[in-house]
Amino acid sequence: DVPWDWEDIEEKVKKSSVVFHQGAITDTLYADFDGMMEYNFNFSVRLFELAKKYWTRVVYASSAGCYDANGNEGSPLATSYAWSKYAAEKYGKVLLGERFVGLRYFNVYGPHEEHKGKMSSMIYQIYKKGNKATLFPGKPKRDFVYVKDVVKANIHAAFSNVGGVFDVGTGIPRNFEDICDILHMPFSYLSEEEVPTFYQKFTQADSSKFLPGWTPQFTLESGIKDYLEYLNEAT
Repeated sequence: DVPWDWEDIEEKVKKSSVVFHQGAITDTLYADFDGMMEYNFNFSVRLFELAKKYWTRVVYASSAGCYDANGNEGSPLATSYAWSKYAAEKYGKVLLGERFVGLRYFNVYGPHEEHKGKMSSMIYQIYKKGNKATLFPGKPKRDFVYVKDVVKANIHAAFSNVGGVFDVGTGIPRNFEDICDILHMPFSYLSEEEVPTFYQKFTQADSSKFLPGWTPQFTLESGIKDYLEYLNEAT
């Protein structure tokens, strides 16, 4: 059984005007489909139903995984993680209407992600390499968004009167070589055979789908510079 105290959760929702729903299994390669759906979908459904009961606004951490492997709308990535986030997003939007805000995070990086292990950002993983990074071939591009911008998006969503699903990124795709250049890190490439199935080769947040009134403040360069101050102090 999952260790959730629903009486306590209900009491907190009852007393709150806004719920920030950030928790989830974030391992995109997690093999237990039932477990993924229990934590990421079933929990969300019950939380959203409490929010409806007490007229509480919900800001939900969704994912760029709701787009396909080439970054297109229409069908999420063929992983249990992507489907769990997509399904919860759809349920919340229908159930709560304008009191639901789904924020599709793109590739978030920044302080306090160390505990995420292999699911930590490529910026952090390349930094931790310390001598030479190993990249996927083909120069895939991702939209990397700094966590401070993500926090501001959440706060803005909480006090906005707008509901719906929105992208949270920079709107500018960058490749992993750019990260290595910024970090002054040499790199080599894996073989094509080592690229995971369903690997998302391209992501780009659509600036026309940003939450009205919110725009990112950090570029990849300025975000990594700010992040390095934290990482260098932490070590």
